[in-house]
Amino acid sequence: MSMISVKTKVVLCCILGLFLGACSEADVSPFSGGPGTATITWLAPTTKVDGSSLNAGEISSYNVYYGESTQNLILAASLNSGSYEHTISDLAPGTYYFAVTVSDTNQNESSFSNIVSKVVE
Repeated sequence: MSMISVKTKVVLCCILGLFLGACSEADVSPFSGGPGTATITWLAPTTKVDGSSLNAGEISSYNVYYGESTQNLILAASLNSGSYEHTISDLAPGTYYFAVTVSDTNQNESSFSNIVSKVVE
């Protein structure tokens, strides 16, 4: 049975070098939607790398990256701190990789979250 749906929901538990310690693995699962579309969702970080609490007011934006190689991810969108989802459309068939970073109110950007992938058919 071939997969008809190419829309995917990627849950990124933001393991962000600037803010977070450990969290669970990413969960990548397809759900119905249009061809060539990926919807990326993530969880807001609540802890800094040093273990102290992260106040939501310290987060300025989330940056969503994607690409056909883990070594060459490009910025798809920079979203306000209240956003936890972004859809990328018009993806040609192939394997795509996704990651999220967070920027604080001083415009310091974290390292990439865990990188997850999706095959678009």
